[in-house]
Amino acid sequence: MPCFSLYLSVFRNDAVKSSCITLCIMKKLFFLFFGLLLWFTGSSQSCLPQGITFSTQAQIDDFHTNYPNCTQIEGDVTIRGADITNLNGLNGLKSIGGSLNICYDSVLTNLSGLGSLISIGNNLYLAYNPVMTDLTGLNAVSHIGGALQIYWNHALSSVTGLNNIITIGGFLDFIGNDTLTDITALASLKSINGYLRVGWNNSLKSLSGLGSIDYETITYLDIYYNDSLSDCSVNTICYFILTARGVQIYSNTTGCNSKQEVSDNCPYDVTVESITNDNVFSIYPNPASDKITLETSATPTQNQLSIMNLCGQEVLTCQITQPKMQLDISTLPSGVYFVRLTNDRITEVGKFVKQ
Repeated sequence: MPCFSLYLSVFRNDAVKSSCITLCIMKKLFFLFFGLLLWFTGSSQSCLPQGITFSTQAQIDDFHTNYPNCTQIEGDVTIRGADITNLNGLNGLKSIGGSLNICYDSVLTNLSGLGSLISIGNNLYLAYNPVMTDLTGLNAVSHIGGALQIYWNHALSSVTGLNNIITIGGFLDFIGNDTLTDITALASLKSINGYLRVGWNNSLKSLSGLGSIDYETITYLDIYYNDSLSDCSVNTICYFILTARGVQIYSNTTGCNSKQEVSDNCPYDVTVESITNDNVFSIYPNPASDKITLETSATPTQNQLSIMNLCGQEVLTCQITQPKMQLDISTLPSGVYFVRLTNDRITEVGKFVKQ
């Protein structure tokens, strides 16, 4: 074979080999990328926009078989069945876009199978679960998009499991939980968006777990028929009844039978009955950064002015000597403050924000 033909043949063979190698590498890279894509999209995906109802233990156990890789249910989830003993089959579920309703589960003692759940888009409704003793399993949830309703769970002794809840997007209800003695697990809760109602919880003695809620996020307060409840004077309750009219407190036990009894135990020296809404004084500007002006229609003699922080501590006091006075607040930390004007006839309370 001539030298040129031999060289051309070798060149062609090498070129073919090189092309084959390149093609093989490209195929492997493609299949590797495609496999990783399938794994990534398949390992965590949303599903069930219409929601799902579990009415038997078998449906709970078969969830991952029937809905492989489903970790984000888009719709409502209802768990309601006479033979449901555990929720372990839902392990790995990370979010629920709608409401989570757990009700009429006669043998379910806790929620430990929901340990991976991070968020609930709408309401959390827990009702008529007669042997449920706590809410273990909800520890990873920090936000509930709607209301939190805990109704008629007769064996529920605490709300352990709600320890990391920070915000609730709707109202907060505790109704008819006969053996509930402890709600301190809610100590991290900072805000709700609606009314706060506590009723018919016959073993509950204190509302201490609600003391961190911003009282301005509550629209109405209703505390009634809690036979053992004597301690309602947590900061949230105290400042809400001090500044709002939407309050009903009755038929509990001594110490929490009325707004007056609650106020008597609060960390400020203001009685509810003496707080008027007659616009005896006005405060402006509000919010303010350096100075506020206080203008009063009360006779300026013997009027004492106090400014208190949210802990009930007096941070400034002075005597009112004229109908219009300017006060220097530049040294106060930023926050919400109450202004109390007192004389021998009235106690008037107002509020301002220091920027």
